[in-house]
Amino acid sequence: MKKGLYFLTFVLLMSSCTVNKKPVFVKVDHIKLISANAGLIVLHADAFLKTQTVLVVKLLPMPLK
Repeated sequence: MKKGLYFLTFVLLMSSCTVNKKPVFVKVDHIKLISANAGLIVLHADAFLKTQTVLVVKLLPMPLK
């Protein structure tokens, strides 16, 4: 009985932690130019996102055109 209760509690907690919505972009602050040359510009900035749950978001570099 105790194992069943633990399992049910675990399943309920895991199913309630699903992310249904993507984070919403809010703003970018503190933009710094780290380096620049003819082929590469490196910036450092703080991005603010609004999320529905507490989660970690990793922003990946992307080329600008």
